[in-house]
Amino acid sequence: MKSQSRTHPRVRHAACNAIGQMSSDFAPTLQKKCHEWVVPALMNAMMDSSCARVSAHAAAALINFCEDCPKQVSARDAML
Repeated sequence: MKSQSRTHPRVRHAACNAIGQMSSDFAPTLQKKCHEWVVPALMNAMMDSSCARVSAHAAAALINFCEDCPKQVSARDAML
């Protein structure tokens, strides 16, 4: 999701969907290893005013990510 502003909204939507699903499937390992880039990427996608569906799906993915996030990870990440 590095170049999210340059990609098609369907690609950004699919990326959010994949992150949300992997957050559930690979918890808590994914949260421990990838929180430094996942959280900012999803926060940026949530702020995307060009596509409401991408914003909503990013919010849902962030919820999935945070549900199984270990306390030590959420304590380290100021955004959570």
